[in-house]
Amino acid sequence: MRSSESPTRHLGSRAAHDWSVETTVYTRVGHYWRGIGQALHEAFGFEHVGTLEDIGYKLGRWCSTGLWQRRRGVAGEMPGEILPIAAI
Repeated sequence: MRSSESPTRHLGSRAAHDWSVETTVYTRVGHYWRGIGQALHEAFGFEHVGTLEDIGYKLGRWCSTGLWQRRRGVAGEMPGEILPIAAI
């Protein structure tokens, strides 16, 4: 398993999105469709919140993408200090 050169992307320029980051998990060729991405997301405390069905085509077949979320805050509480991704 490896990550891409840019595995994270900030979601927007609005202050409300300062605590949001998009991440991507890539698996090595030959290790697709084994649940490795799911296991990794769950190991880091992410929750599956949806699936984009058949949105990509690779290796001769249509594939879906899971949407995962890890909550950073608690409803009703002020968010903490914004940390650079390298500090997390």
